[in-house]
Amino acid sequence: MQSRLINLAHSPRPSTSLRTRRLTLLLASLVSLLSLLGACASSTETDPTGRGRDTGTSVMDSGTRDGGGPVDSGTAPPRDSGRDTTIIGPSCGSITCEALERCLDGACAPYPACVADTECAATEICRNRFCLPRSADIDGDGVSAETDCDEANAYRYPGATETCDTLDEDCDDAVDEDVTQMCATACGAGTERCEGGAFVGCDAPPVGTETCNGVDDNCNGTIDEGLTRACSTACGTGDEMCSAGSWVMCDAPPSAAESCNLVDDDCDGSCDEGASCRSAVHRSLKSSTGEHFYTTNRTEAVCCGFTVEHYDFFHLYSSSKPGLVPFYRCLLANGFHFYTQSAVCEGSAGATRELTVGYIARSASVCGSTPLYRLRRGNDHFYTPSAAERDAAISTYGYVYESIAGYVWTTP
Repeated sequence: MQSRLINLAHSPRPSTSLRTRRLTLLLASLVSLLSLLGACASSTETDPTGRGRDTGTSVMDSGTRDGGGPVDSGTAPPRDSGRDTTIIGPSCGSITCEALERCLDGACAPYPACVADTECAATEICRNRFCLPRSADIDGDGVSAETDCDEANAYRYPGATETCDTLDEDCDDAVDEDVTQMCATACGAGTERCEGGAFVGCDAPPVGTETCNGVDDNCNGTIDEGLTRACSTACGTGDEMCSAGSWVMCDAPPSAAESCNLVDDDCDGSCDEGASCRSAVHRSLKSSTGEHFYTTNRTEAVCCGFTVEHYDFFHLYSSSKPGLVPFYRCLLANGFHFYTQSAVCEGSAGATRELTVGYIARSASVCGSTPLYRLRRGNDHFYTPSAAERDAAISTYGYVYESIAGYVWTTP
């Protein structure tokens, strides 16, 4: 404005009638301008010359794209389209008018203000709140004010391409309608739509979580990579990996066939079962003497006046194993037998070691063994793995409890 005043001051002084006419026009322009400012003060629009002007600081006013700089933080559209929407008005002497100004008698003056076409002359139309000539193309978009919806934005006119920027470029009273663009994930391409000046709702295939299915769920070019899970056998737990959609290579302790090693190889809670490791001991009774006799030989069990009370009464290992000791049968001088871990028959006078019945454990922790109780009544030594029978022999038959002879097994 200062430059304009200076230019006017140095212009040749006009005649009195000319000065009067200019003063009248200037006053009319000021009234229109004040009316416009009042309308702007009550309006919710941020740019009184049209919504097309980008008032941010990221644009260049050289008529070229501003490079799509950051979105302005003010009230301009939230998405910077990269367009330079600056409209330069006509030249007026040594100055350039604003977009919606005209050069009137050597001075820039706004077009008459309006809010409806009825306020304008027949040759004018109300656009951007100004009465503009119907044939005018102020924004240079090739469309006259007669059909244009915004003469302050060269990117808004009937037939313009709608973009995702919250503006109605094609002047159909709809914003960003049917604006889509391609989108993609690692798993493929799709389309997203514009809402509120931003693209949303990409329908490209989503990136999934990798599962053991022979498919590249996360679309990184590798199938079932890095997948592990816990696994187990009867003998313990471990981990297994996924390969080609299947779980393989479980490293849990494997279950094995039972062997005679005092170990539960198949982890079923029993030790050495079914491996023919142990021999059955049969119990017989000679009624004439009351002696109980124990042997692994079925023929011997019924010999010499003995009657079998229990076949397979308990079991002993047939051969020596770590942690086992021999279980001997000793013959006393009076013809009675007893059974012991002692190789010298416990030092009994006149006792003779006849044979090794089998191999017995010294503790209950060996392969599921159970105590073999030893009792005595007179010359008879009585052995049983049953605590109930032990108690009955004591309470009913007068036996005396001596000790645990060792630890035996109740299954083969």
